Amino acid sequence: MELAYFGAKVLHPRTVEPLMEKNIPLRIKNTFEPESEGTLITNDKEMTNNIIKAIASIRDVFLINIFGAGMVGVSGAAARIFSALGRANGNVILITQGSSETNISIVIYGGSQEAENCIRELKREFKDSSLIRDISIDEKVCVVSAVGAGMKGSKGIAGKLFEAVAKSGANIRMIAQGSSEVNISFVIGEEELENCLQTLHDTFIK
Repeated sequence: MELAYFGAKVLHPRTVEPLMEKNIPLRIKNTFEPESEGTLITNDKEMTNNIIKAIASIRDVFLINIFGAGMVGVSGAAARIFSALGRANGNVILITQGSSETNISIVIYGGSQEAENCIRELKREFKDSSLIRDISIDEKVCVVSAVGAGMKGSKGIAGKLFEAVAKSGANIRMIAQGSSEVNISFVIGEEELENCLQTLHDTFIK
């Protein structure tokens, strides 16, 4: 399911979910090498040497950073943000909020037009409010996701992952991890993607 969402174009999340519900194995074949056995995906959680099974990326996204001390302890601020993004038809894929509650970072699918629509609706929503101090946007970013069932409960895997990212020369701008613990996603500059993917692949996949 994670790879279907993070860039594996041969799969769509909605095609994988019914198989998961019925515990039906899925085999992915290469149309250029039909004789190959391909990749078998099952519910078997048997551990292998590779804790991280795959590295995926998503391009054509932009990052919005929303700052404001007025959001601290105020209920409904996040709801208003996502209501504004909903009016702009923003397709949100990652969200993080600092523990200080003074900033929220959001990654959204799209290009310049989608970014412009989102910023317009956010400014309209908070134009008469003191909750938000500043809204910044970065369109030259991409999302990288490390995926693997073995990541759950594995101590130090995040440290090793980000050490490899630093080795590639990439600067992480945002980090997100779901409660499932089977993927860690982060945002870097699009110009850093190629080196980052190669370094992560050499470190964890080979």
